[in-house]
Amino acid sequence: MRSGGGQRQQDRNRSLLALLAATLLLAGCEGTVPTASPTRTPPSAGSSAPPGAAASAGLPGSTAVPSSAPTTTPPSVLASSPPTSSPPAGAAPEPPHAVRSDLVARVLVYPDVWAGLRPWPNISVYADGRVIGADGVRWLTPAGVAAMRDEFARTGLFTAGRVIEPRPMPSESPTYGHGYTTYVMTARVGAEPVTVRATNDLPSAEGQRLLDAADRLSHPETWLPADAWVPGWEAPRRYVPDRWLLEVAWATHPGALASSSPDISSVDWPFGPPERFGAPDPRLEGGGVTARCAVVPDADVQRLLASLRAQGVDAPAPTYYLSQSLGWWAGYGRVDLGLEPALPDDGTDCVGMMGSR
Repeated sequence: MRSGGGQRQQDRNRSLLALLAATLLLAGCEGTVPTASPTRTPPSAGSSAPPGAAASAGLPGSTAVPSSAPTTTPPSVLASSPPTSSPPAGAAPEPPHAVRSDLVARVLVYPDVWAGLRPWPNISVYADGRVIGADGVRWLTPAGVAAMRDEFARTGLFTAGRVIEPRPMPSESPTYGHGYTTYVMTARVGAEPVTVRATNDLPSAEGQRLLDAADRLSHPETWLPADAWVPGWEAPRRYVPDRWLLEVAWATHPGALASSSPDISSVDWPFGPPERFGAPDPRLEGGGVTARCAVVPDADVQRLLASLRAQGVDAPAPTYYLSQSLGWWAGYGRVDLGLEPALPDDGTDCVGMMGSR
């Protein structure tokens, strides 16, 4: 018997949490994860330009005041606006500064199983003109932002937030529900954003309309006029966040030892004792694993990455997601880190943000 969209979502969530737990315990390499590849014609992602007993066992501390909860300070915004004229010949364009982080529109496409802390959007459009995707950040003029807003509204999909259910399952389709991809579109058509989602698993006519719109709207560079972009920002540049999501998980059983990685005691750890870092993440806990999560400032992340590099770890600032395992000899175990950039509209509740898209 065919299961409904709600059950399928629950099944997907369970499988994803299991995969993420395995990723945090087993992964030890940096990776850039492109936008999900659907089983239908995929949108192009482009190339990319983040227990109490543990303290007595020797998890490192810091002279800094430890965080007991995720930071509540919102990201700063600068009053300056993006440049309105072309830079001198041969000069790099001055980076525009954020003035508004209100989300105008977003397209998110992801498979039933993915790697990382959460799926990364194909495209996020902000009121200040930033267009952030898997390939970096571009910058729209005010007219370009208006054109994007109009194009989303023109789909007619955003009358109300909802899940578009698939067509009934044909009796001759015993493999229904395997390998599907979820398409999520969000647009601010009034005071609040409206989110509509569907899957490519037997999509209805309306669901197919959402899939087609998501494919097209993920690539505004292919249909917006040239003057919709701030000069010098037509091509994507590396997205540099001011905050990161940091997941810390540790295990104390002998099989968890990361013998080939630096020990965490040798790493510059600016976040205070891990057992008091951020907030507990119950999604990943169990089986000897303790996990905590917080939103942390970029300066602290750069300090951590520099320390890892000094220990011989290949740890560039990730464009999407980085996982790294460290030894924990004092606790006879290991510590696993998951790091992902925060987007401008992200809040400060790291655990809550995992399901915010």
